[in-house]
Amino acid sequence: MGTVTVRKRKDGSTSYTAQIRIMQKDVTVYQESQTFDRNATAQAWIKGVETEMSVWLDEVNILLPGYEHAARIIPRP
Repeated sequence: MGTVTVRKRKDGSTSYTAQIRIMQKDVTVYQESQTFDRNATAQAWIKGVETEMSVWLDEVNILLPGYEHAARIIPRP
């Protein structure tokens, strides 16, 4: 699940930091963040990455069933 954090820059403008953390059995298997100028852009980025990661994790779990932390060692496409 992704979250967006609102921050103020030195020049007074607002930035939006989108962060995604995917955990499996209490272990972080993937983490990424990126900063944007608009909240809508940050939300769209989260949605796209979550969709991509969902497909990737499904493939990893099919290839290595029973190895719950396989996503930590198999590189993301």
